[in-house]
Amino acid sequence: MKLLPLLILTAAFVPACATAKGESFTKVGFDPLTVQRLAVVDGNNPTFKVDLRQQLVDDETRESNIVFLRPYEDVVESWHQCVRHAYEPEAVYARFDHNARHTFPNRKKVPVTRARLNWPNIKKALTCLGNILLHVGILSDYRRTFWRMAWPALRKKQIEELIHIALVAHHLITYARECEEGRQMASNYAVRPARQVAAQ
Repeated sequence: MKLLPLLILTAAFVPACATAKGESFTKVGFDPLTVQRLAVVDGNNPTFKVDLRQQLVDDETRESNIVFLRPYEDVVESWHQCVRHAYEPEAVYARFDHNARHTFPNRKKVPVTRARLNWPNIKKALTCLGNILLHVGILSDYRRTFWRMAWPALRKKQIEELIHIALVAHHLITYARECEEGRQMASNYAVRPARQVAAQ
């Protein structure tokens, strides 16, 4: 079976995420990877009558190599709107709050061993926690959102969960803002180097 890998942007198919329907897009069953996903389409499937290679364009100035039915600029703008809604601080922490209450408790309990509980690991955790409390809990503009998650976690001594949530959330929020500033591309698989994006 021959497989033709195609990069698809959900923004091309879900432009409603930037409208009122976007509220459900970011709150109900949302997988962050859905915003940008590498899909594999079976080129031998009779459903696909058109030669898919004709739907690709070799242009290093574009952020996607796909010829969309919608105008290219509209697709990229829809992608920006999807990222903006999906990765705003309130939306990110709301999803993590759901996971912390309904998913994390079901994780397999791993016994504490000397390989895990040792001074280098403790020092690393304290350093991470200190950086999080400083840069996110004090200096960030979404610190109130952070503390609504952090205080309950600290009271329950859920340090590992706090570090995990804060690190991933900060990465997603920063990524979305860099996209808005043009320092990130709509496609992680695009040919054009990121430095060209930053230079524009």
